[in-house]
Amino acid sequence: MITRRENARGLEEQLKHTLLELKTSRASCEQLPQEREDSEILSALNENKQMKSELAELYSQLMDTRGDRDQLQRTVSGLDRSSGELEDALKLTTDLKLKLRDAYTIIHG
Repeated sequence: MITRRENARGLEEQLKHTLLELKTSRASCEQLPQEREDSEILSALNENKQMKSELAELYSQLMDTRGDRDQLQRTVSGLDRSSGELEDALKLTTDLKLKLRDAYTIIHG
């Protein structure tokens, strides 16, 4: 037969074991928010890294586009100059043709 003293010791051991489990559970519960916060920070850092990479790529594309634009502007400026020179040459040719016609009319006239 189990005596009161043995029964009390058994209950005391169960209480100690339950208290230890409770402390372990509490420690785990306190650790969970920190782990979640750490996970959120790591996620934000990874997202930040990805956005920095995308920004660097976009900046590179911007620089390439600006280079292309500058080259195109130089080409257009060269074409504008050539167009002006061509207009001058056509006017001169037209003037010379008129003078040649006038000279032909005078000579053969």
